[in-house]
Amino acid sequence: MIKSIIIFSISILLDNFFYISLNSLIIFTPLFSLVSLMYIYYFINKKKKYLIICLIFGFIYDLIFNNFYFLNMLLFFIIGLIIVFLNKNKNIGYFSSLLTCIIIIIIYNLLLYFILYFFNYIYFDIREFLNLLKNYFLGNILYTLITTTFLKIFIKSNKI
Repeated sequence: MIKSIIIFSISILLDNFFYISLNSLIIFTPLFSLVSLMYIYYFINKKKKYLIICLIFGFIYDLIFNNFYFLNMLLFFIIGLIIVFLNKNKNIGYFSSLLTCIIIIIIYNLLLYFILYFFNYIYFDIREFLNLLKNYFLGNILYTLITTTFLKIFIKSNKI
């Protein structure tokens, strides 16, 4: 549990840092807290406990970054279900991490756009959505590669 809190705390700090310092570089739009859910799943033994943690972390994310309370709580829970489905064997490899990262970024943004469109908060344009979606990939894929490398080193050093 402590490892999960540490991973999520670091990702929240990085999200905040990138939002503040790299505001002009829109191609590095972070979703590190969302991506960190796949690493948190590796350290949690029970699926039910993991999904509860996703709800809690989604609520914390809402408190820090949004004024749509409970929206990210719901979305983090759904993303948690998808991560459980995609990573049944809890393998922490580069390919599986990158694939999971790309899938959860696409699904998160699709769900978010459809929910905001449903409540008439935004107008849904597929070209605008795809343009926005590409901004999430570069920074989050780099974060995934770096985090996977650190976790592989951490796991190897703990097994010795």
